[in-house]
Amino acid sequence: VDDNQLVGAADLDDSEALDIIATLEGPFCVIENLAGETLTFDEPLLGGNEANVTFNLSSDETGTSQVNAFIAVNHAHDFVTNVLPDVPELDAPVLTRVNVDDDCNAFFRREGDGILEFFRSGGCANSAYSSIVFHEYGHFFSLIACGYDRIMPAYDEGMADGLALLMTGTSEIGSDFNGPPKECDSRAPLRDLAESKAIYPNDVLSERHEAGLILGRAFWNLRENLIGAHGEPEADEILSTLHLKSLFLPQARAVLSPDLVLDFLNVDDLVFGDGNIFNGTPNDTSIVSAFTISGLEIPTVASVSHVPL
Repeated sequence: VDDNQLVGAADLDDSEALDIIATLEGPFCVIENLAGETLTFDEPLLGGNEANVTFNLSSDETGTSQVNAFIAVNHAHDFVTNVLPDVPELDAPVLTRVNVDDDCNAFFRREGDGILEFFRSGGCANSAYSSIVFHEYGHFFSLIACGYDRIMPAYDEGMADGLALLMTGTSEIGSDFNGPPKECDSRAPLRDLAESKAIYPNDVLSERHEAGLILGRAFWNLRENLIGAHGEPEADEILSTLHLKSLFLPQARAVLSPDLVLDFLNVDDLVFGDGNIFNGTPNDTSIVSAFTISGLEIPTVASVSHVPL
């Protein structure tokens, strides 16, 4: 798949035909539909013609979820590897299960190389769409960066929300997850980073998604600060670099704590600065103020004086 187009060529005489078979299986994503057969395109191509490969002609829910998930996972892969081109583990195909018969959820299973799952039952929307897929892919990314045993759940959720924010440019995670608005009935998203009041350390022991909003809130405020300083396109480029590269720092501990501020400052200085964090970093004011709003104040350096006995 190249820019959502199937690429291929064959020389055929006008009297010849070739069967074109395509599936939702590529180098970075493999779709498995748990509510029936996985979509397949199978049509003959006559010589002298072009094939328009279209999945889900009926646009039903079970088919749309398969196409949505396949496109979104590929977009997430391309987004992450644009910042981190030298991480070969990210180029593995992620098994992505859609239409799982369960209620109002999506899930990343830490089994094998990781499995993405998106649910379809209950009173909620089918979860295989945009920000939900990007969030779950964020867990896959954290697994690649940190391994199985090193990730604090709240940190994992906050970093996954951060990836969804970066890819959508909005503060809402799971817009209309409980169903689309009806007339004047506005349906709230699952989480809204801009509206969160989560703060460290008060909320760090809350349910993992709620605790993750401490970090998600910091991401949103940092993006706003960077937009004010650089404009939106450059701000998103800077924040993507800070977010994704911070997980690969040798000292990164994958814990939701004020040490995260130092991780972001280190990346800021290594990528955009002079390599000397002690004389400040290019975006230190934006970073420190955003994390401070979430209670993640930069750790202070204690000085110790010693009087010989």
